[in-house]
Amino acid sequence: MADIRAFHAMRYTKSAGEAKELTCPPYDIISEAERAAFLERNPHNVIRLELPRGEEPYKTAGKTLHTWLSDGTLRCDKDAGLYIYEEEFKTDVDHGEVRSLKGIVCLVRVEDFSAGVVLPHEETLSKAKKDRFELMKATNCNFSSIYSLYQDEKGETQKRIDRLSAGTPYCEFSDELVTHRLWIVNDKQALEAFRADFAPRKLYIADGHHRYETAIHYRDYCRENAVWAPGSEFVMMTLVDMAHPGLVVFPTHRLVRGIEGFSHLWLIWQFSAAVRDTWSPTVRPPRLGGNERVGVFATRSPFRPNAIGLSCVKLEGVRHEDGLGDVLIVSGADLMDGTPIYDVKPYLPYADAHPEALGGFAPSPKETIEVKSPPELLQKLPEGQREALLGVLAQDPRPQYQNDPERVYGMSFGGWDVKFCVKDGVLTVLSLAETEHQ
Repeated sequence: MADIRAFHAMRYTKSAGEAKELTCPPYDIISEAERAAFLERNPHNVIRLELPRGEEPYKTAGKTLHTWLSDGTLRCDKDAGLYIYEEEFKTDVDHGEVRSLKGIVCLVRVEDFSAGVVLPHEETLSKAKKDRFELMKATNCNFSSIYSLYQDEKGETQKRIDRLSAGTPYCEFSDELVTHRLWIVNDKQALEAFRADFAPRKLYIADGHHRYETAIHYRDYCRENAVWAPGSEFVMMTLVDMAHPGLVVFPTHRLVRGIEGFSHLWLIWQFSAAVRDTWSPTVRPPRLGGNERVGVFATRSPFRPNAIGLSCVKLEGVRHEDGLGDVLIVSGADLMDGTPIYDVKPYLPYADAHPEALGGFAPSPKETIEVKSPPELLQKLPEGQREALLGVLAQDPRPQYQNDPERVYGMSFGGWDVKFCVKDGVLTVLSLAETEHQ
């Protein structure tokens, strides 16, 4: 079934720098800012090969690879071998259980999925495969390993792996999250034993579907065009026993991957407190005094055919919370607590910013007014709501057509009924009371 082989790996020499400076996470989760940071730390970081840039990025990667092999930055191992790779990590960054996982890095013969030897579990995207194919054509290399699982009911392969890695590792370093260790196996008897172990087995791709399908495409391309490309019939894989106690499946929060590179976001949400069975094609905007009707699509009224809102907010950061996953921290949101968010999109300055745009009947924001409130009233509010309320009141929430200094106005704010009056350009808070349903 699975045909695995030893290979002559290209590895960094000591002249390139420390191992922790030369490695990086998978290329498809790295932002441009992160890429620049890796290269600033060490210009020989593998990201220069894995994620090349420039007018002709793939040719650039090929030239870089040739240069590094010529100047001794990289060197091919003299003897073919398998590589035992161990990861030691915590199940939670701060206080989780320490676990370790060992597998072997080797070459695996590229087989069509129909052969039933290498089995997938997810669909792929053509754009990503084209990118990896062009890089493979330019370099004839695998810069990152496909991660696959195998079944071994007796655990004989894992016992062999543990025996061969009992001594001091050839290389060891930590990237603060994971400690990485590597052993090199050149013993011919051991290599043949590994080959025999995997001969009857199937392999299950855990990560790297795009890279494996690219390997199939590259193999076929070389066959059809009579291209001499040593190794095109094989692809690099890391093989791990699926019953290994160190194998942990973490949640993958792919929805926000790369979002840290954007300063602002668009939020698409529901006016959940304004959902109605009926709607009117016209509304009375406060900016027009509340007496003139315009089409609802000419306003941002919450009372719409579909109660959809749109807000541009500043992204302050992303943090992981147990039970919730990745949480976006934003500022400038004009939403009620508990508002359903339908979608998040990055704000693109080159496409979304139009300085020449006209504001219709709302060409400029209203001037803010002075707000006064007795301290004992503000103290009723949770601390996090006080500044927010004052900011809302400073916008003068009265209907624009009303300016009666003796009138008491009311509004709801975060579960509170707010009463106020406005006289001589000063808004004074008169009372704060929790709403009845609270």
